[in-house]
Amino acid sequence: MKIKHWQGYGSVDVFKKEREVRSDGCVRLHLQVRGNHEWGIERKDVYDVVRWIGHKCDANLIDERQVCELLTDNWWDSNKHEDVCDYYILYLLEG
Repeated sequence: MKIKHWQGYGSVDVFKKEREVRSDGCVRLHLQVRGNHEWGIERKDVYDVVRWIGHKCDANLIDERQVCELLTDNWWDSNKHEDVCDYYILYLLEG
């Protein structure tokens, strides 16, 4: 889906690659953001990531306090000439 960039202007594409609910009640979520922007597409602040892409891709991820771990992998796709950032989010289901 096309979303507004976290900086407030321009847009990027976000894809939900994988979602796995583990037996311990944690959810492992893999999101991928693609596009080019002068501010980049990698954001490591948990609050910003949840508000920007987390709750748009997973309705159960509503609060940054649910997040146990956030890892990112930023790379260049030379075939499509765009930045790519994979977000790996581990969070607890509330309930």
